[in-house]
Order: sequence, then structure tokens, then C-alpha cells
Amino acid sequence: RSYVPDPERIAEIDAMRKRLRADSRGVIDPNSKFMKRWDIITTVALLFTAIVTPVEVGFSACTTFKSALFWLNRGVDVVFVTDICVNFSLAQVDHSRGEGCG
Repeated sequence: RSYVPDPERIAEIDAMRKRLRADSRGVIDPNSKFMKRWDIITTVALLFTAIVTPVEVGFSACTTFKSALFWLNRGVDVVFVTDICVNFSLAQVDHSRGEGCG
């Protein structure tokens, strides 16, 4: 015996889906193109930090406001602070149900 859903029930489900989409504005899908690109950016910033910081400290490279390395480090700082903000808006995946929840 096959199940035939009630047309009223289908309309109710569609209306709820629309409300949920409207309520999830500002929530970032962890599988989106944006997040894939953002992960690459943060990985590059992390690799830069892992390589440059030990050299900078080991050879006591003096970085002043006029130094390009100083401004490059500030740019990396901005990437990491932005990453913190992005993570506050990132949806979490419920692995037990296989669904995302904002």
C-alpha cells in the first residue's frame, strides 16, 4: 500500500520551509563555495605564520611601521580575526541526523 500525502500537509511543509529559509539569513553553510575558499585563505595565513614567525623571532628581524613584513603580519591578523567572526555565523552539522542546524 502506498502513502499519498495530503495536499494541505504538503502546503504546510512548503510554508515552513520558506519560514526556515527566511530565518536562516546570516547563517553560513559549511559546505558552500565561500567556506571552501575561506578555508584556503586561512590555511595560507596559517602556513605563513608557521614559517615566517619562527624565522622572524630566531633572527630577531626588526619590524617597524615602515616594514612590509609588519603590514603583512597585520593583514594575517585581520584574516584570523575575520575567521573568528565567520565561525560565529557558521551552521553546525548534526552528524547523528545528517542535517545542518543554524
